[in-house]
Amino acid sequence: MVVGPAIAGLSVAWLGYGPVLILDAMSFVICALFMSLIPSSLHTPGTPFAQLAKNLLDGVKMLRDGQLLLQLAGLTFFFNFFFGVYSIVLPFMAQNHFGGAKAYGFLWSAFAVGSFLGGIMFSRKSWKWAMGPSMATVIVLWGILTVVLAFAHQYWMVLAIMLVNGLVYTPYEPLYKTIIQQIVPLRMQAKVSSTIRPITGLGQPTGSWLSGLLATHIGTVGLTLASGGATVVVGCATYMTPRIRNYKNGTSDSSASDSV
Repeated sequence: MVVGPAIAGLSVAWLGYGPVLILDAMSFVICALFMSLIPSSLHTPGTPFAQLAKNLLDGVKMLRDGQLLLQLAGLTFFFNFFFGVYSIVLPFMAQNHFGGAKAYGFLWSAFAVGSFLGGIMFSRKSWKWAMGPSMATVIVLWGILTVVLAFAHQYWMVLAIMLVNGLVYTPYEPLYKTIIQQIVPLRMQAKVSSTIRPITGLGQPTGSWLSGLLATHIGTVGLTLASGGATVVVGCATYMTPRIRNYKNGTSDSSASDSV
């Protein structure tokens, strides 16, 4: 993630889209060949379809009965939804203002560098702050940075925003997964994760699709401002959600209401 986008952007600028896509396709073929060389003795036995269906139903039941799990899934969906705006805004900015694919690739590399630096910083010591409010803070900061992006007209400013975005985003995924690991029994974690992932995974493509529709009516600046403001609202609403706000290292306030 650190070097891939930059290499892709430089390659497209040098070779064009067609050759780069062919090289990318060949890389997948090579990966498949390496996979085929793994000895059959090391293969994991397949799971019968009936068992897969039961696992999914078990995960759905636990998700339905767990208010905190539902709220975390919904929160992550909306966070990913507003993340999808970047897949529309950044290509437009790069193509129309900063020189095309090369600039676009370096923007995502800057995000990856920020995430890498954040991983180093946040992993050096244990997390001292409450997990729920920390997740809400990450979302609010992301929204503020998205608003700032709407007023960024120079490439170095957008590059800096993407670097800080990567830094800000880093704690969210570990905090989100840690809460799930703490509140879901070990034997159920794979089932619950498999149930939640389709919900949260729909966020980004749905956000990208809707952003593409709205961009033609309100422009990329209006779209970025609207996305940033809505993200801040989601973060504030998260902080006002009792079960998330009162969550403390494996337990949530028993007096908290189930409603948002």
